[in-house]
Amino acid sequence: MSIDLKYSVIIPTYNRVKTLVLTLDSLCHQTISPEIYEILIIDDGSTDDTESHVTCHMSHVTGPVVRYFKAEHGGAAKARNLGITHARGDILFFTDDDCVVPSNWMESLINGYAKYPD
Repeated sequence: MSIDLKYSVIIPTYNRVKTLVLTLDSLCHQTISPEIYEILIIDDGSTDDTESHVTCHMSHVTGPVVRYFKAEHGGAAKARNLGITHARGDILFFTDDDCVVPSNWMESLINGYAKYPD
């Protein structure tokens, strides 16, 4: 893990492995350096093959560190809160398991924050 880790992306998921893989792909190809962010997948008690697909994806993709956590089903808010407790970045991003973000998504938000930090 890089000592300069600045950002964490938290994705709660529940039985949406097909769209989650697309979300993960989009997040692994951001315009910022993959060394300064991590992706946390918080599995909210899925009963599909989420864990095996994420594990397979993690072994085939170069890019940011992807960490997977499985929790007992409790809803997206509870999963997001669990992600917050495990996040290593200074700034947190949230997206859902059915979103494909543009390649400059993080860069745009970071630039907006730099321009308007308050």
